[in-house]
Amino acid sequence: MKYKVNKKQRKQLKQIAGTYPPSIVPFQNTSPITGAELLKDEKYIEKFGNLIDGKPIDPDKKYGMSHVDFRPLNHQRRIVKFYKEWGPDQYLTRYNNWFQEHAKSMYEQFPHMFKKSSSEEEE
Repeated sequence: MKYKVNKKQRKQLKQIAGTYPPSIVPFQNTSPITGAELLKDEKYIEKFGNLIDGKPIDPDKKYGMSHVDFRPLNHQRRIVKFYKEWGPDQYLTRYNNWFQEHAKSMYEQFPHMFKKSSSEEEE
């Protein structure tokens, strides 16, 4: 059953979302890069050689390079989705379980994105 969210509930969910710590969501992105830049990239040449799709790299041509990028996790939007799916009795428990697993997964996959503060390092 889908649940509805009115303005008052949405405002309450926004307040709840504000209590969660920041996190990230990875996504695939493509950036343009010239052939000349690729030929200067020693790591790329070492890994793939002077070829893209079996053809020599053209220094004047632009190529699309796929890479992982990150955006902030929008807690409010996700909590609203959980509310609509699970209703007022279960949404928060289910979101907490999901977020706990998500945060653990992100920290394991991308530890460099979660720098410890100086107070945490002293403990």
